[in-house]
Amino acid sequence: MKDGVPEIMKKSIVLQTFGVTYEHPCQKVEHVVIPPFVSPESVRNTMENFPVNGRRDIWVFFRGKMEVHPKNVSGRKVRTVIWKKFNGDRRFYLQRHRFAGYQSEIARSVFCLCPLGWAPWSPRLVESVALGCVPVIIADGIQLPFSSAVKWSEISVTVAEKDVWRLAEI
Repeated sequence: MKDGVPEIMKKSIVLQTFGVTYEHPCQKVEHVVIPPFVSPESVRNTMENFPVNGRRDIWVFFRGKMEVHPKNVSGRKVRTVIWKKFNGDRRFYLQRHRFAGYQSEIARSVFCLCPLGWAPWSPRLVESVALGCVPVIIADGIQLPFSSAVKWSEISVTVAEKDVWRLAEI
């Protein structure tokens, strides 16, 4: 990646799930940002068990990698701040380990944190929207999919990375 786009691909149009507004080697060709694949069947099955208009007993939700050891920290430390600051706060349901019922937790949540990790965004943004949870996007310089058609400001909340420690106030 650090060497940029191979010469043979420079006349291509690249469909990618990685979109940023800042300088990045993958952005040096014409590209279209698309959402990552989320299984419609998986979403449908979750919605049958947890209807989108059902009771939501989780206020703020995040399940994913949140490293506390400095050697393993990724995502510009955003996830580490979330864990250290809000783990133990009853309003936040934070989990660091995988769980097969992950989508059911999203369907039970009002707000779903979508911080950057090794990439600016992941399927959790799409899963959140599909399951009726308001995505809280914490990824500076992110280019969201279909931004010319989807009014992201109306269906999500964006928090600057520097303000992540203030999540409870926002």
